[in-house]
Amino acid sequence: MTKSVFRFSTLITLAIAPVFADTWDFSSPHGSLGNSQTYTGTGTLGLVVTAYGFNGSSPRHLFGKDEGGDENGLGLVDTFDNELNAGTGQFIQLDVSKLFGQVTNVEVEMGSSTHPDAWEILESNSLGTVGTHVVLTGSNESLDSITLDSNYKYLTFEATDGNVLLDSMQATETRHSDTAPVPEPTSIVLLGTVLAFGGKFLQRRLAA
Repeated sequence: MTKSVFRFSTLITLAIAPVFADTWDFSSPHGSLGNSQTYTGTGTLGLVVTAYGFNGSSPRHLFGKDEGGDENGLGLVDTFDNELNAGTGQFIQLDVSKLFGQVTNVEVEMGSSTHPDAWEILESNSLGTVGTHVVLTGSNESLDSITLDSNYKYLTFEATDGNVLLDSMQATETRHSDTAPVPEPTSIVLLGTVLAFGGKFLQRRLAA
């Protein structure tokens, strides 16, 4: 296979391989929630994650905060500022088991985290247990990439200084299979452009 033909086949592969994305906004629904709350991803996959609130070993109702600025995300009811506070045993767990094998490039964003606030994300296989395997620590409010481990069903979010919120999460995946759903319209347009270019290219090669 010549380099030119290889490049053409690569373009076709990229054109027909759909990219999927889900985003979970933990500031909605707003206000006082139950001890658990399910969130369906807004995107192509529509995968579900479930959040649980705890204060130590005791379940605690969740609170969806939506006050603008960086005061958006998921915290706990009747805590200081309805957020996760450091040194109090307060934490949120997220059941991410339905994401296993479905997504890649998972990114998490924390909210209400300004100096000296800080947070950490851990993995656990027991609901109500924080866990000991630290995935990520930080003090920022930007999206940070994490790698899901299918050996751990839950992600645990807690403050290590000050108080913070769980803002949002997103995940993406690219599939290359015959069973993949119908490509997005933009992918179809790209495929048409590639095929048109390829036809002219092959005609010129044959005429040469």
